[in-house]
Amino acid sequence: MSAVTATRRVARGVGKTIKWMLIGSFLLIVIIAIVAIASAGKAVNKSEQNGKATAAKIGQVHNGMTEAAVRSILGTPESTQRSNVQGLGYEDEWYYGTLSKNDYQLSFNNGRLNSINRY
Repeated sequence: MSAVTATRRVARGVGKTIKWMLIGSFLLIVIIAIVAIASAGKAVNKSEQNGKATAAKIGQVHNGMTEAAVRSILGTPESTQRSNVQGLGYEDEWYYGTLSKNDYQLSFNNGRLNSINRY
């Protein structure tokens, strides 16, 4: 076997290796994309379910309730935000169903519910 033939075999082997590495990388990217899309779909579905559950229970919640009482009825909010209101203490905003059609914002002033908004 000549040196040229050996070099060609090595080059073909390297070429095949690179080809299969590219194919494997492409398949890995496709799998990751599929998993990400499926996870996003589950998150939206879970949010919609939580939003429907919140809509069914929101009638039990009224102004003046404590944060603990509201949490016992509606569960943990999907997100929260706190801001200080000069002269009034702090205000918390709780959000339920933020990815669904049943979105609620509950506002608390110094730990007591003072408004319920649907958007």
